[in-house]
Amino acid sequence: MLLIINKGEITGAVDIDNMYEFASLHCTDFKDLRDDEDIVINREWIINKLSENENE
Repeated sequence: MLLIINKGEITGAVDIDNMYEFASLHCTDFKDLRDDEDIVINREWIINKLSENENE
């Protein structure tokens, strides 16, 4: 579960267990990136993306 917290309040939640399976069913050009060693989506990446959005 990924929780989005803004100023101490939970503003969103995503169940990521089946995210790839869901995306592959709904996107014809979907590429499964789980085994791509050049792409890393982790806590640091999420924090950087959230910070970028706050600055826009």
